[in-house]
Amino acid sequence: DKEMSAFATAKQEVVAIFNLVLGGGRKSLQYWDEVVVPEALRRYQVNASWVSRRKVNPRALYHAMEYHCGVRFRPSTQMRLFFHHGWSHPFREDDLSAFTATTTEALFPFLALIKKSWVDRLRLR
Repeated sequence: DKEMSAFATAKQEVVAIFNLVLGGGRKSLQYWDEVVVPEALRRYQVNASWVSRRKVNPRALYHAMEYHCGVRFRPSTQMRLFFHHGWSHPFREDDLSAFTATTTEALFPFLALIKKSWVDRLRLR
């Protein structure tokens, strides 16, 4: 069913981006160096040291991401070790709080475009 497929894809993409930003693996570090920091510098024109991963509060970032992405994880996930060296995947799909597939389009109106972009980026690595 098309709607459930889109829902499954949305869940995968949400978990993937949270793991990439808050994980502690090599890909997370590379993503911060190549995407997060340069984009923050471009958008906000701040000193590079301000957006250093070491200076970012991972719990605050986690809550900001939940809010701005319009998703919720189970409360227990906020106690995970974010940015922990070697723990590249602090999130799993079953950590997401339930939301209905009918909200997928409203929450992810550009899902197909985002998915293609991520697939392309991951192939380059």
